[in-house]
Amino acid sequence: MRSFLRRLFSRKLEPPRIGRASGQADIPFTQLVAAVRDYAILLLDPEGHVRSWNAGAEQIKGYRADEIIGQHFKKFYPQEAQAFGWPTHELSVAASTGRFEDEGWRIRKDGSRFWANVVITAVRDPERGGLIGYLKITRDLTDRRLAEDKLRMSEERFRLLVEGVQDYAIFMLDPDGRVATWNTGAQRIKGYSAEEIIGEHFSRFYPAEALQRGWPETELRQAAADGRFEDEGWRIRKDGSPFWANVVITALRDQTGILRGFAKVTRDLSERRRAEDQARQLLQEEASRKAAEASFQEAQSARDEERRHRSQLQVTLSSIGDAVIVTDCAGRVTFLNPVATELTGWTPETAAGSPLDDVFQIVNEETRRPVESPVTKVLREGVVVGLANHTVLIARNGREVPIDDSGAPIRGQNGEIAGVVLVFRDVTEARRAVETRLHLAAIVESSDDAIIGQDLQGTILSWNSGAQRLYGYRAEDIIGRPLTALAPPDHADEMPQMLQQIMQGEHIEHFETVRMRVDGTRVDVSLTVSPIRNASGNVIGASKIARDISERKREDRRKNEFLAILAHELRNPLAALRSGLDVLQLPGSDAAETTEILTIMSGQMDHLVRMVDDLLDISRIARGTLELRKSRVSLQQIVKSAVEMCAPGVAAREQKLHVRLPDEDIPLFADNTRLAQAISNLVTNASKYSGRGDPISVTVEKSGDTACIRVRDVGIGIPPPQLSGIFEMFAQLKQTSATTQNGMGVGLAIVKRLVELHGGVVEAHSAGPGRGSEFLIRLPASTPLGGESAGNE
Repeated sequence: MRSFLRRLFSRKLEPPRIGRASGQADIPFTQLVAAVRDYAILLLDPEGHVRSWNAGAEQIKGYRADEIIGQHFKKFYPQEAQAFGWPTHELSVAASTGRFEDEGWRIRKDGSRFWANVVITAVRDPERGGLIGYLKITRDLTDRRLAEDKLRMSEERFRLLVEGVQDYAIFMLDPDGRVATWNTGAQRIKGYSAEEIIGEHFSRFYPAEALQRGWPETELRQAAADGRFEDEGWRIRKDGSPFWANVVITALRDQTGILRGFAKVTRDLSERRRAEDQARQLLQEEASRKAAEASFQEAQSARDEERRHRSQLQVTLSSIGDAVIVTDCAGRVTFLNPVATELTGWTPETAAGSPLDDVFQIVNEETRRPVESPVTKVLREGVVVGLANHTVLIARNGREVPIDDSGAPIRGQNGEIAGVVLVFRDVTEARRAVETRLHLAAIVESSDDAIIGQDLQGTILSWNSGAQRLYGYRAEDIIGRPLTALAPPDHADEMPQMLQQIMQGEHIEHFETVRMRVDGTRVDVSLTVSPIRNASGNVIGASKIARDISERKREDRRKNEFLAILAHELRNPLAALRSGLDVLQLPGSDAAETTEILTIMSGQMDHLVRMVDDLLDISRIARGTLELRKSRVSLQQIVKSAVEMCAPGVAAREQKLHVRLPDEDIPLFADNTRLAQAISNLVTNASKYSGRGDPISVTVEKSGDTACIRVRDVGIGIPPPQLSGIFEMFAQLKQTSATTQNGMGVGLAIVKRLVELHGGVVEAHSAGPGRGSEFLIRLPASTPLGGESAGNE
C-alpha cells in the first residue's frame, strides 16, 4: 500500500491491481478507490495539496476532480478552523504520530456544512522513510449528528426541568445503585456537586448503622420487586450532618422489562422532624419530672420544675400548627392542644383520662374499616409510626376529617416508654387543592375546545386533546414550537400583536379569525385570549381557547342562500298576482279572460300558502313545538291522500305516477295529516327533479313489524358527496337540469323530522347524477302500548 502511494505520488509507475479468482481479470486499486461513494478518499502532498479525488469525495464535498486537484485541503474547513490553524495541526499530528482522527464541521463547495469523521494517515517512503504525503478518508455523519443533537436537546429540556427543582433531590441510579444524574435540589439538600457524586454509589448518603444492615441494597431490591419503594429515615450530607428525609425510589424498566436503573426523589423533612423531636424531648422531660416526684427530698422542687416544664410544654404544643395528643403508657389521654380539640371535638377536660380510641377514632376512607391508631403500635413496638394513606378522623360530632402524620414514643430516664405523642394535621385543604388542580386539568383535557398555553415568547407550553382534534398536531409534535405555526401567512401578524397586548396588561376582546391545520387546510375559529399570572400577579403567559366555527359559518352561508332563494320564490307568485290585478283593472275584460286570470292567481296564492306553511313547520321544528295528533290509521289511506295532494302537479308535468299498495291493511298509530304531508313532499320532490313525462313510483310494503314506503324516480339523481347532507335544512342540489325546478331546500328537512316524530327513519339512495333517486321511509307498524288512548306528542 505504501509502495503504491509512493508511486502514485511520483506518477511514474502504474498503480497496483487487485487480484481476483483464477480466470478473472485483476481490478486496478485506483478503480476500487474511485468507485467508493460513501467515503471521500483523497491523497495530499506533504504541504496539504490535493493529489487525487474519488467519486465519494465529489459526492460528499461537491467538487469535481478538475476543480480541486492542486488546491489546498484547508478549503474544506470553516473559517474559524482555518483561523485556528486546525488543518495544519491535523497534518502535523499525522506526520508525528502516523495517524490523526477527528470529528467536526466541514464545508462543501456550495458553502453548506456537514459533520464529518476524518482520518489522516501519513505516507512515507518505505526505503528512505521520508514523508511523501497523506491519505485522507472522510465520512459524512451529518444525519447521525443531527439525531444526536435532537436527542441531546430533548434530554437537555428534561434535565433543565429536573435541575430547576429546588425543594426535591431528583436523580437517577444505574441498576447497581451508582449515581447517574444530579439536580440542583440534590446539590442543595445533600451538598455534593454533580462532579463530585456522579458515578459514586448512593449508599454514601446513609448513616453507618443503615449500611451495616444493608438498608440501601434492601431499598433497591424492594423497588425492583414492587416497582416502587418509600421510606423515611436519617440520611447524611456531604459535610457529615444528618437530615431526616422522605425517600421514594422507582424502578425504571425498558419495554422488554429489563431493569435499566432507578429514579430517586428525596425531600428534606428535617424541620418537621425537629418539631416532633422538640415535642418528644419536652414530653420526655415531663416524664422525667414525674418520675422524680417519688423522691421525697426533691418533691417540692420537682413539683415546681414540673409546673414550669408543663407550662412551657403546653405553650409550645399549643402554639404548634399541627394537632397534638399526648397519652400515658396505658394509652389514656393526658393532653390535647387547641388544634386537636378543634379536629376531634373533645376538650382537654372531657378527654383527660379517656382511652385514645374514644377520642381519636380513625377509619380507612375507602373501606370504612377501623384503622389501628399509631399510639397502639408505638406502645407495642416502641418505634415512630406513620398513619396509613386515606385515613379519616371521625370527630365527636360525626364530622369526618382526612388526616396524616405520625406517633412517637415518650421515654423515661431508663428508656422505658412513659407515653406517646401523636402529631397529626387536617389535609382537607391540601387534598382539595390537589383535586382542584386535577379537576381543572381533566376539564381542560376533556374540553371539545382547543385550549393552548403559551409563554410570553409565543412558545406553546400545553396542548389539550381538543387542540389535537382541531389542528391535527399531537402534543409531543407541537409543544415547544412557536404558536405562529398555527397562523396562515395572511394572519401571521395577529399573534405578535396579541402577545404585546398581553404583556402590557391590555384586555383582548373575543374575536373570530382563521388558523391552519397540520395538513395545511384553513379552519374558522372563535378565539378567546386570557393572561396567565403567577402568585405575584405578574403576567407570565397566555391561555388561548379556540372553537371550530366552520359549521356555524356554513350554516350562516346556507341561511343566506335560503333567504335569497326565498326572495326569488316569493317574487314569482307575487309578480303573477300583481300582473293579474293589473289586468283585472283594465276596462273591457271579458268573463272568460277574467276567469282564467283568477284561476292563475288562485294557483299562485295556493303556492304562497304552501311556502308559508313550510316556513311555519320549519319554525316549529326549530323551536321543538311541532305536535302530532296521533290515532289509529291505515297506511294505505294515508298514501292515497298524499298521492291525491300532489297529483295535479304530477299531471301538469305529464309524468306517470304508479302506486302499489298491499292487499292487507297496514295499521299505524300516527298523525294522518302530517304523515301524508311527508309522503306528498317526497312525491312532489320526485316530480320536481324528474323530466316531463318521466315515471314516478310509490310502493308500500310490510317487513316484520316495519312498514316501508318507497318513492322512486328516474330523474337527475343525487351526486354521492351530497347524499349525506340531503336532509339538512336549506340543502340544495349543486347542479340541476334546465327541465327541473329548485325549491327552498326545506321540504326534505320537514320529511325527516316528521318521520322521526313517528318513531321512524328516512333514507336517500342514488347511483349518481342522471340515474334517479329512491327515498325510503321506515315506520313501526305495531300499535304502541296504550293503543288509541295515547295522547298527542
